[in-house]
Amino acid sequence: MEIEIRERLKPYTHTAGTWMMLPGSDFCVQVFPTRLVVKNCYSCHIQTVDFDITGPVDHFTAEQDLEHGWIKVFGTGQSGYFCYYVDAAGEVHPEKKTIRPLAFMMERLSLGSNKAQDWDLICRRGNFTEIFPIWHRLGRLLAHTEEKGKFQRGNLQGMYSLLDQCRQSIMANAPEHIIPHFRRLFLSGFKGVFVPRLFDDDFNGIIKSDQADDRSSLALLYESAFLIHSLFFQEREKNIYLLPALPPEFHCGRLMHVSCGVEGRLHFEWTKKVVRRMTFISRQSQDLTFHFSKKKSCRLRHSNQDRGTSYISGTPIEVVADRHYWFDQFQ
Repeated sequence: MEIEIRERLKPYTHTAGTWMMLPGSDFCVQVFPTRLVVKNCYSCHIQTVDFDITGPVDHFTAEQDLEHGWIKVFGTGQSGYFCYYVDAAGEVHPEKKTIRPLAFMMERLSLGSNKAQDWDLICRRGNFTEIFPIWHRLGRLLAHTEEKGKFQRGNLQGMYSLLDQCRQSIMANAPEHIIPHFRRLFLSGFKGVFVPRLFDDDFNGIIKSDQADDRSSLALLYESAFLIHSLFFQEREKNIYLLPALPPEFHCGRLMHVSCGVEGRLHFEWTKKVVRRMTFISRQSQDLTFHFSKKKSCRLRHSNQDRGTSYISGTPIEVVADRHYWFDQFQ
């Protein structure tokens, strides 16, 4: 009973001058056919890199590869095809084999969308089954960098007030209001492909604040991705909650490589807004309790040959180290 996510997150744009976050780093880049602007989101230091490319450039494309952790830029100039890669340190490489890809296994979210990941079309459609997986992964990758400018819940002015509204809608157990709040944050709090900002220079009219803010904008991306994570999975004192605040827009999906318990790893899938199957393995023996939204029981197995036993939602279970646990036939 393997749970897989086959889609690969590689949003791209053909629009020159688009800002993009460098996966797993504090850097963002603005990509033009013959120039690259690299900015550190924490220190605001900016440097530019110019390329000896004669235009006009055809088929210009900037691709944010969230699988390997780089940005790929390519197109066709007057001298022929060109291609280069930007790594997590903001350095440019002519070949991807010179870059070390992201090596860690990271939490992955899929909400059932298989459409082309053209960022301009994604923004035009405004469908969060397309937006959330990219948003979630970029923010979770940021969790592996040094935490800077962490969100302070007592300071709710400016853009951070929109972040807190998302948090409050989740805590209020009002799933139908969650996506409208995230939409407001998406439009005002980010430019390009999820480059966080504290001032809405697109003037969407959602938040009226032009006050200077010396906090890091990175916390917007980091904290909002954690809130997205909490819609599908929450853990409190050895209690595991699946789909605790699922918005009605997400009737099916998968969440994989979720870290839970003590060195535990969980994968699960849902359809028709309820859990369909789940797998879990722990590197240490421990006691855990699983709670399944809208479902009271399921079958628990340890292999394909195991006929299984009944497991009641909310019942503590002693998990043995390095042993697989398969949950299905939810009812």
